[in-house]
Amino acid sequence: IEAVIEPEQKLFRIVADEFMILDLRSRSFQYAKQLYKKIRSTLDAFIESNFYEVFYTTSAGILDLEEMEDQSYSNLMKLSEYALNEEMGTPSGDESVQ
Repeated sequence: IEAVIEPEQKLFRIVADEFMILDLRSRSFQYAKQLYKKIRSTLDAFIESNFYEVFYTTSAGILDLEEMEDQSYSNLMKLSEYALNEEMGTPSGDESVQ
């Protein structure tokens, strides 16, 4: 993931296999979707190049901080968990990102 993000973006590990990217330049929702697809593609290439025989999934949720009044840590974590859970509930192969 770090190889894909830009210098103005920060990667945080939340728990186990959950990560958060904080984009300090406030790009568009469309940009966030493109970044997600680039991360997925990079992960796919890594797994294939190492001949791993594993099953894995990637999911993403997007929060627009400019739209949020309460930007407290607890609210951001609650909303990010909700966004991720919504994405994980979409049918397999669905490219929609919440």
